[in-house]
Amino acid sequence: MKRLPGLLSLMLFLGLTLSLAAQAQTKPTLALLPFSGKSSGDTETVMILLANQERIRNAFTVIPAHTNFSDIIQALQSRDSDTANGDDVKKSFNADFVIIVHTEVLADSNLVIIDMVNTETLQLLAGDYQKYHEIRALRTALPDIAQKMINALQGDTGLPKLAVLPFYTPASGGVETTLLTRLLAIAIAESGKYALFPWAATINPGSTGLTISYSGIIDADSVKAIGRIINAGYVLVGDALNLRGTNLVMAFILNTDDAGLLSEGEIEYTVVTDDLAILSELAQVLTKTSAPIQAAASIPTAERDIPAGDTEDSLKRLVTIGAGVFTMGSPGSEISRDPDEIQHQVMMSSFYMGKYEVTQQEYEAVMETNPSRFKGAHLPVEQVSWFDAVLYCNARSIKEGLKPAYTITETEVTWNHNANGYRLPTEAEWEYACRAGTATAFNTGNNFITDQGNYDGNYPYNGKATGLYRTKTTVVGNFTPNAWDLYDMHGNVYEWCWDQYKPAYSTEDLNGSIDADAVIRGGSWYSEARFLRSANRAHAAHRTRTSYIGFRVVRSDVAN
Repeated sequence: MKRLPGLLSLMLFLGLTLSLAAQAQTKPTLALLPFSGKSSGDTETVMILLANQERIRNAFTVIPAHTNFSDIIQALQSRDSDTANGDDVKKSFNADFVIIVHTEVLADSNLVIIDMVNTETLQLLAGDYQKYHEIRALRTALPDIAQKMINALQGDTGLPKLAVLPFYTPASGGVETTLLTRLLAIAIAESGKYALFPWAATINPGSTGLTISYSGIIDADSVKAIGRIINAGYVLVGDALNLRGTNLVMAFILNTDDAGLLSEGEIEYTVVTDDLAILSELAQVLTKTSAPIQAAASIPTAERDIPAGDTEDSLKRLVTIGAGVFTMGSPGSEISRDPDEIQHQVMMSSFYMGKYEVTQQEYEAVMETNPSRFKGAHLPVEQVSWFDAVLYCNARSIKEGLKPAYTITETEVTWNHNANGYRLPTEAEWEYACRAGTATAFNTGNNFITDQGNYDGNYPYNGKATGLYRTKTTVVGNFTPNAWDLYDMHGNVYEWCWDQYKPAYSTEDLNGSIDADAVIRGGSWYSEARFLRSANRAHAAHRTRTSYIGFRVVRSDVAN
């Protein structure tokens, strides 16, 4: 065999070496990071196994990581720059892409969550989550997971952008909130309908001042602003609340052009990691609608613009509730009663109560904002927390020249019983007024139908005939009032009460005691009929904001 001249051989060798080096340089860089510093011991093992997957090595130049994803995001949130710069974000990760690994020990198994993110845009390119008992069982799935990450590099870049905001989960705490949001984002990404951006809105300095920290307080202006800031056509928001031991998730995809509702869905769960399939089901519901639909804010033409026989000004009218004695709670024979509805006698002083739930027009006139999901001047205001309601009461009192009922500091809220200003009803006042002299399950008798109030008619009381499910709030005063001329005491929106929830009722003055849940009463458009009963007691965290909780005001019968 003929040997090549030495110089030619050297040139070919150098050419091949440079070619291979050029190919290596064209491969994107990849860092593998733990989601946070609190992941279980399996996290590092999974990262090592992924980094050594041949498919990963062929597609990326894997570089070492010296921190975790959460710390980088936190640093980006606190940076001083006035504009979001993709290069700055990319430098924070020191890689073109990152694979984020999180493992968690469950009651009967382990959970691994793997996300792949473009560090310049913070787009979630692909993700996977699986339960496993031992690492060796997970190893067989890693090649397919690695291939899914690689395939995402060639994904459709023309998909509509969906910003994902963290869900507010007061019942479960921050850990499960993070899991819930991440798992649902991955499930939606699997649909191939959207390009997902779970972190872009929260780290962008332009988002400062927007109500985007929790999905429960998102408003139309903030939805539109998020669209402008990160050029996203849609935003995913949601509530995750605990009502009587059942966790409920409500998720919504909104159009950032007009804050219109594109799709919505809900699921119930006990522990989100127990049944991961429900998140895929929710994602399918949310992504089945491919074109915007009219926001559910419009008022049906068949319903009145304002309550019958009333003028705009009379919407503020209060009803005098006379002193008396009544039996609070429910008898043991009442269908669907709960153990905390213990019957006892209560002596009531006279007071004044709002004839209607506080409307959006009233709330906006005082607070100069309208946080409600279902927009309409004479619809009840909703997506207001207990604190929002207390602030409204004081602000309205000052505006009308009354003495504010509450003293509010950074650490507590105190009720001045001698003030004549607006306040929230106590739980006893609410039930006394709702019953209006009745002792039956509802103030209408022992049944309540959807011609009498707004609730989910698919779940009637005591097996009666089903009725309408309107899927939203209705104009206040749209149904017949109770015997004391109070409207919507059953249904439409739950109403905040002053009291902290206790199974045996509250008997002491609860000034400043806001660590536990606050009482909500009356049921809502979303409720089953049994939760509308006069004695039914529900509760929610004081900071909860959701589309099925509003409030009405009362005033004490005092001289000043």
